Amino acid sequence: MSKEANNYTTKSNSTPLPTGKGVRLIISGGGTGGHIFPAISIANAIKELCPDAEILFVGAEGRMEMQRVPDAGYRIIGLPVAGFDRKHLWKNFSVLLKLIRSQWKARSIIKEFRPQVAVGVGGYASGPTLKMAGMMGIPTLIQEQNSYAGVTNKLLAQKACKICVAYEGMEKFFPAEKIIMTGNPVRQNLLGHSILHADAVKYFGLNPEKKTYNDGKDPFLFRFEIPSMLSFLAERNVDGYVPGITNIIEGGYQQKDGSTALSAAEKIERGKTAIGALAAYRAAKSAGHEEDAQIAYKVLQENIPYFGYGYIKDVNQLVPNVPLNFYAFRVMVILGGYFILFFIVVLFFIYKKDLSQMRWMHWIALLTIPLGYIAGQAGWVVAECGRQPWAIRDMLPTMAAISKLDVSSVQTTFFIFLLLFTVMLIAGVGIMVKAIKKGPEN
Repeated sequence: MSKEANNYTTKSNSTPLPTGKGVRLIISGGGTGGHIFPAISIANAIKELCPDAEILFVGAEGRMEMQRVPDAGYRIIGLPVAGFDRKHLWKNFSVLLKLIRSQWKARSIIKEFRPQVAVGVGGYASGPTLKMAGMMGIPTLIQEQNSYAGVTNKLLAQKACKICVAYEGMEKFFPAEKIIMTGNPVRQNLLGHSILHADAVKYFGLNPEKKTYNDGKDPFLFRFEIPSMLSFLAERNVDGYVPGITNIIEGGYQQKDGSTALSAAEKIERGKTAIGALAAYRAAKSAGHEEDAQIAYKVLQENIPYFGYGYIKDVNQLVPNVPLNFYAFRVMVILGGYFILFFIVVLFFIYKKDLSQMRWMHWIALLTIPLGYIAGQAGWVVAECGRQPWAIRDMLPTMAAISKLDVSSVQTTFFIFLLLFTVMLIAGVGIMVKAIKKGPEN
């Protein structure tokens, strides 16, 4: 917490926050680890400063915080609060009843615990808790972990005394005079390790001397290369040119159409121009200014190939996780080569020997099964992480592709698919077991 947070006052309570013995604090919120673990980090930091501080957590019944907070050694009380169902509005009647019950319960908790300050970290539970705390004259503080503020925190911001944020530009969500740039609270166990960066880098076969993409240092301490293989894989031509990270950042190389590639910085500027032109086009259309709209449209068409770069703030964001993709790709290729060899051997023994009598081959086949899943996951890592930062190449980066789907909808879909595929797995295993018990027909 910022030092400033220890000095603020409210109209209803002009007493500064206590910093010594007898500190009583409520921390409310949760739902996901992104809310819970910063909350626990705040509590741990307060305990370090004031060992005798009394801290009470308030969460939502049935949510993750009801388990994680006690595991961290803190007491927590659950509220019967739930999120709104934006797709089925008729279901929100029960949600409103739960909200009213939660507010009354939060009032009772605050009255009994008598906190000197209430901290909200986002999530359903922080809504009724901080609202009632504010109404009862207790100073409130909001901690926003994300660059895009949550609904609950935005609703509570007007009554909050201070708002701690982790990113710049949060004035578009919160009153500027209340904002304190603190960054996100970090668990101390992440900082208290004894592993040196150089040792970690060497462990993965990387060169600790490499600091930036263009420092001329080889990123790997060792590697195996097949000449022209990358060119063949990317361009189906052993002489094909594949631009590297330095080329993508600095540009200047010749593209397939004969043009010279722009640098990342130039693409970013043209992307910003395209975004501005689109906004101008829409404004002109809305105002009925066709001539201005056509001018903006022409500028947009000229810069549309670089539209997505306008959301990029740093050229280094264009560089995916190289070590992760490097090793995931090699795991995928090595296992793919192994599978080809494995099936060639199996095919050989099918024609030469009675495979049913080769018990050692059965064990190899059994141990090979999980390797297929590993290869599939490695391929998924390469596909998903290798394309970063793009959701749609050159048009939409992942950091701008903000979904409007409700969390509950995603969770419902996930569990439906989990149930479906679990049933299919059980059925598949059952069929295989019956076939194994039955044995060969002859």
